[in-house]
Amino acid sequence: MLLIAIHSTIMAVPAHNTYPAGGTWFDTLHKSFVNVHVDADSDNAIPTEAFLEAAESLTTLFGRIHTLLELVCYE
Repeated sequence: MLLIAIHSTIMAVPAHNTYPAGGTWFDTLHKSFVNVHVDADSDNAIPTEAFLEAAESLTTLFGRIHTLLELVCYE
């Protein structure tokens, strides 16, 4: 019963991002950490700009979780 309530709540969360038809939140990420390569020749350095772009994309998840928690806690 709890799973049904959670699923219904998740489906009711308003989308702050527009998802592609049949898409999910993952489809809205501009950059993934998978695309941030470690440069073994430079003491395992990572490109700062690529890392920050991936981190910025990930922060949208916390906004989605916050919206979901507001719905669950205040309803």
